[in-house]
Amino acid sequence: MGILAILSLLVISTLSSALRSKGREDARIYVQQNVRAAMKILTEDLRSGGHLRVWNQSACDHSVQNPDQNPTGYTGQGLPCSNHYQIAIVTLTGYQTRVPEPPGNSFTNASETLVCDARPFSAGDLALLYNGSTVELLRITHVQKNQRDYTKPCTGPANPPVNADKVQHNQDKISGTWSEGAYLLRAQLVTYYLDQDPTEPGARALFRRVGWNTSAAAPSLSRLVAFGIVGLKVEYGVPLDPNDPSSKLVFYPTLEQAVANVLGSSYSALPNASGKTYVGNVLRAVRITLTGEKKGRDTARYTLTQMVKFRR
Repeated sequence: MGILAILSLLVISTLSSALRSKGREDARIYVQQNVRAAMKILTEDLRSGGHLRVWNQSACDHSVQNPDQNPTGYTGQGLPCSNHYQIAIVTLTGYQTRVPEPPGNSFTNASETLVCDARPFSAGDLALLYNGSTVELLRITHVQKNQRDYTKPCTGPANPPVNADKVQHNQDKISGTWSEGAYLLRAQLVTYYLDQDPTEPGARALFRRVGWNTSAAAPSLSRLVAFGIVGLKVEYGVPLDPNDPSSKLVFYPTLEQAVANVLGSSYSALPNASGKTYVGNVLRAVRITLTGEKKGRDTARYTLTQMVKFRR
C-alpha cells in the first residue's frame, strides 16, 4: 500500500507539472498571437499613410502622455494626436480627383475648391489637397456634386465655360498658388491608443478610432483592436538630411523632439504652422512597439517591435 501511494503521488505530481507547463505554453502562444495580430492591423494602416503620414494638433493635451502614469489611459481627448504613446495616421482611401484650377494663379483664404468629380465626397469627409510641394488636410463641409457634365472634359477658369464640381471646406481655408498637377484625395484619420478594457475593470486594450474628433465617446468594443495590450510605444524616423533620400534615419519618441534635435526651426511638429514645413512631410518611417499580457495563474507577457517605412 505504501509503495502504491508513493507511485500515485509521483503520477499526480508529474501530471500536475505537465498541466502547469502546458498552461504556461498556451498562455505564451496566446499572447504572442494576440500581439502579432494587433501589430498587423496597425501596420496595415501605416502602410496606407500618404503625404502627411501622421497628424498632430495643438488642441491635444500633450502634458498627459504615459498611460502608466494615467490609469484611465491616454486618449488625447478623442482628438487625432501623435506622440510616444498614441499615433494618428493619415490614410488614403484610394480615390482622387483633379483640381482644374489655372496653374500659376494665386488664391487667398479660399473656402471652396473646384474638382473634376465630387461624387465620392460627402460633407464630414476628410480630404488631402495635393498642390505641388504643398499638402493640406481639409474638412469638407459641403459638396456640390453633379454640377459637371461628365460626358464632356473637365474644365476650370482657364478654359471657360467651367465644367466642374465643387467642394467647400469652410473650417480650413487655404492660400497659395495652384500647381500644374493639383489633386484632391479622399482621406481618413485613424488613431491608435490604449484605454480601459470595457469588459474587465483594471485591464487595458488597444483601440482604433476614425475621425477628427470623437471626444464624447467612452471606450467602445466597436473600436477594439485587441484585448490584453498593455503597452504601445511609437518612435518617429526622420532623416538627418531631408533633401537626401539615402540620409540616415534617426528615431525620436515625439515629433517635437525630432524637430528640436534634427530638423531645426524651419520645421514644425504641428501642421499649418505659418512659414514652416510640417515634420510629417519628411517623416520616412515609424517604429511601433506593442506589449501584450495574459494574466492568470500562468501569466505571460510578450513584446514585439516593428518598423514601417512610408511608401509615399
